[in-house]
Amino acid sequence: MKTTLLALITGLSLTACAMTTEYVPTKGQSEAQFNRDKSECLQVASKYYGVTNNDLTQSDSYVVCLKSKGYDVKSKF
Repeated sequence: MKTTLLALITGLSLTACAMTTEYVPTKGQSEAQFNRDKSECLQVASKYYGVTNNDLTQSDSYVVCLKSKGYDVKSKF
């Protein structure tokens, strides 16, 4: 039982690490516009969390910011 539980937890952990997020423009934004929006949203997330060394692209405030700028969020494994 313990071995099965450990295998399940390990598998879920590895799956979570393999997940990537893609931001799809819904308003015809160019790559240059995405880069500007991304930079602005990173600043928003940094101010919200008060740090700059974490992976802020996975934070809720970053994702919400990009959604508000017209991007759909797609998670991939």
